[in-house]
Parts: sequence; C-alpha cells; structure tokens
Amino acid sequence: MSNILLVEDSVSFAKAVKSEVEIRLFHKVTHVSSFTDAHIALKNGKGKFALAIVDYRLPDAPEGEAVRHIVSTGIPVIVLAASFKNQLREKILQLGAVDYLMKGKQESVLNIVREVERVLKNSRVKILVVDASAEPGKRAKSMLETGKFDVLLATSGKQAMEILVGHPDTKVALIDFALPDTDGPLFTAKIRRTFNRYSLLVIGTSDIGGDGASAGFLKNGANDFLPRPFQYEDLYARVTQNIELAEQDMALRRAHNTDFLTGLPNRNNFFDLAEKLYQNYKRDNLGVTIALIDLDNFREINGKYGHNMGDAALRQVAGLLKTAVRKSDIACRFGGEEFCLLLTNVEKKLEMGTFEKFRKLVENAEVQYRGKTVKLTASIGATSNYELSLEAMIRRADELLHQAKAEGRNKTVIDPHRFHPPQKGQ
Repeated sequence: MSNILLVEDSVSFAKAVKSEVEIRLFHKVTHVSSFTDAHIALKNGKGKFALAIVDYRLPDAPEGEAVRHIVSTGIPVIVLAASFKNQLREKILQLGAVDYLMKGKQESVLNIVREVERVLKNSRVKILVVDASAEPGKRAKSMLETGKFDVLLATSGKQAMEILVGHPDTKVALIDFALPDTDGPLFTAKIRRTFNRYSLLVIGTSDIGGDGASAGFLKNGANDFLPRPFQYEDLYARVTQNIELAEQDMALRRAHNTDFLTGLPNRNNFFDLAEKLYQNYKRDNLGVTIALIDLDNFREINGKYGHNMGDAALRQVAGLLKTAVRKSDIACRFGGEEFCLLLTNVEKKLEMGTFEKFRKLVENAEVQYRGKTVKLTASIGATSNYELSLEAMIRRADELLHQAKAEGRNKTVIDPHRFHPPQKGQ
C-alpha cells in the first residue's frame, strides 16, 4: 500500500478522488487544501509519499507553485486542472509533471484512479532505448524517466541484445530505424525470435519520412511506430497504451487458464501442463503420481453457512496446497470442491506420508468468515501407476477417492499397484 498526497481546494472533488483511490487501489490518501498545508504534510511525512495529485491553481499557489515544489522533492506528480489550453499545458510539462488530467466530472475521477495506478507501476517497468544518436537517445531516456520508468540505453543492435539478455525483464524496447550495425526493422525481426509480442513490446521510431519505416517495423513484429521528433506527451501516451494493451492480454490469458476463486490453474490448464510433464517423466522412466482431493460434506457447509463460507474454505485449501507442493509439482482446482495434484518422483515409502501430511493440514485448519468458524476434512485418492495414460491415472485416482469416501471420509487411499521404473543398467 502506497501513501498518496492529494492537494486540491475543492472539498467535494477531493473527497470523491480520495474515496475512489482508497477503495479501488487500497492506497492511503492524505488530503490537504492548500500549498501551505502541502508543505506541512511533506515535512511531517518526509519520504512517505509515493505520488502526489496536485491542483495546478490553488488559492495560495495560482501559477503552479505547488506543482513545481513537489516535483523538486522527487515525488511523481499528476496535475489537475479545469481546462488545458496550449499555454497551460506547456507550462505543466515544463514543470516536470508525469501527466495532467481534467477534473470536475465523475469520469475524470476514474481517469485519475487509472493514472495513479499506472504511474505507481511505471517504476517497475524497464524500457530499453536503442538509438545510435547520442542526443535523441538521451532525450528519449530523459522523457521516459520523467514518466518514472526504469530506462536503459543502447547505441547499437549488438549492445541492445546484450542488455536484453542481461535484463530479460525488460518490458519495452524503443528502437530507432538507423543503427550502426543493422537497421531497426531487421533488429526487431531478430528480437522476435526470442521475445514474443507481449513479453517485449517494440516501438519503432524514425525521423526519415517517406521511407516505409513504419511498415518495415510493423511487418517485422513491432507493436507500434512513433515518428520523430516526438513530444513527451506522445511518447508517454504511446508507451503506456501499449503496456496497458499487453496487460489486458495477459489478464485474459490468466482468466482463461486460472481458477478465479483460488488462483490455481483451472482444469483445462492442468491438462495442458500435466500432459507435457507426464510425457517427459514417462520417457525418462521417472515417477509420476496423480492424486484427487475432495472436501468432505462440502454441500452441508454451503447449505448451513452460505456460499461465501464455502468460497473461503476453497481459498484456504488452495493456499495450503500452494505451500505443500514443490515447484516441480502441479496443483489445480479440478471442479467444485475437488482438487487435482501431479507430483513427480515421490518415493513409495514417502507416498502415504506426503498425502497424510496434507490431509492433516486440512483437518487441523479452521476456516473463518464473518465471525463464524468451520472445520474441514478431505478425502484423497492417489496412484503412481503411470503405465496408464494421464487420463487413465486420473480415473484411477477418482476410483480410489470414492473408496476413501466409502470407508468413512477423511482418509487417504493409495493405489497398491505402483509402476516401478527399470533400474539403471537393467
């Protein structure tokens, strides 16, 4: 959670902004109504503010004095104003503000919330500027640093690739057309052999008109193109829009592959992940174990305490699974109150203990929701007979799970038939 300073003399508008930021983003907002009070807040909270939202015209600072001062402290500033004529816009940008937004309507409040979220994320976004010309490259770097991005600079394709290898978390590459050892479109094509369109966003640039630079970049895998010379606003808007599009794509991918309630892989994603792992381990004669876990009497919990308590129970069991399995294993929500595990290389003598340990974790856990407490138990069926197919192993684990239920629930049943890989040298 970040602390945000809001300097705004309209009490009603400030109240709306403070409420939306705190509710939607879970950040604490300190509101003051004047430049004088902002001075005091900054002094008392030295070093604690991650961002400031500042009205350009305040009763005791009518010409952006508050913006200028807060920018000078190193705090990123989003400027608010009732209107933005060209002269005012230029003044705001000269002060070094990250961005400026209109104020006064409900939609402007939501725009402020989105921009706050964006600016706070920017420091975690690494951008590589690739430009052979010293001054344009440094200018682009300076602009991006005004937007609070983490910026790297390269002057050739070779140096840029070395940086990308050393900094694989780089999110955006801003690439000029003319490079000393290649050209921008060809270098983009080279990048695309390693980085896809969403893991590394490429924005091409060029100050040579009519040479097909834009088409060259886009046809070789660039996400966007920005002609030079560009202004700070153009660059900041283009970069942030591309990042947001990539984030939306990733969110859709996660929604497709992840169970929304527990955060575990969903059933479809499990089969995609598990089939590859299963085939690899079967090929190398290594052990694979499939287990199905079902919460006992779950319908009674939903019926007696409501579905919110049931959801809390599922989230808690998912949390226990995440801590119990190794990174090499796969846990998923299989459907309803059922979970599926794929474990690798579990020795036979440890097999029962592995699942019994988890069963007892569930048994000893307490689920709490709005002052009410529920105890859980789980039944488990597991097989390591991977002479079967993955689907057949899951069916076998399901049979063993039903056996555990029939024998009184809160029980683990392990398949007595275990496939033993041949020993080395046999």
